[in-house]
Amino acid sequence: MRQKTCVAFLLLGSLLSSAEAQAPSTSPVQTTGQRTPSELMILATKAFPAQLAKEVQDEIAQDVLTNRRSQSPPTPGQSFGTLYLADLFYAKLSVGKFEHYPTVIWNGFNSESSEPSFVYEKSQFSYTTATGRKISPGTMDTDGGSIPRILHSVGAFSTWGYGPAYIIHDWLFSAHKCGVQPDAATTFEESALILAEALKTLMEVGFVNYDSQVQKFPKREDTLYLIYQGVRTGMARDIWQQTDGIKCRGNP
Repeated sequence: MRQKTCVAFLLLGSLLSSAEAQAPSTSPVQTTGQRTPSELMILATKAFPAQLAKEVQDEIAQDVLTNRRSQSPPTPGQSFGTLYLADLFYAKLSVGKFEHYPTVIWNGFNSESSEPSFVYEKSQFSYTTATGRKISPGTMDTDGGSIPRILHSVGAFSTWGYGPAYIIHDWLFSAHKCGVQPDAATTFEESALILAEALKTLMEVGFVNYDSQVQKFPKREDTLYLIYQGVRTGMARDIWQQTDGIKCRGNP
């Protein structure tokens, strides 16, 4: 696996040799998806700790290679070194629908980490995917964007930055670990795609908040793309497979 990764980066280096290597000096969370793979890699190093950033960069490298093999640049005459991966991924996603809002209860703090503990309490909150699958989370422990926890550090990556989508993603992990059907049948890969679709839904459709107001999130293709890559890394898969210390609070 390591050898394949090294080869991928050598190929990526040749593909990006003429691309702009300097990312904008502003915040890594912006509203545009038109960044080159090299710029996305730089954003990953700003947004994530070193280990996760390296794994996200591996995923970006593989994404470039996949597009290279398909021989389908987004526009005529555009090189693979300037391929807008975030825009391409965003365009492929459909949108679903959120209903109601999640109810989260403060539950003291984790005695080991000394961090706040929260419980999502089952309610009418749900997300229906573009394919018509309705996901209704059951009661579970959560701390928002916790898979992986290190997404907490920057801007829209914060713990509750995309709360409704994070709750859905957390539930898919909880249902998988606790064997709660039908959501326990969700694969790791599907959980990442559902999160990405839910994020796009927040940006394109929005959700109705406690004050009965429809809120749409700013369109941030780069943020969505990096979150998606972050939750499909080996680190996230390890969390998916862990069952130690899991508290199953019952069926939905």
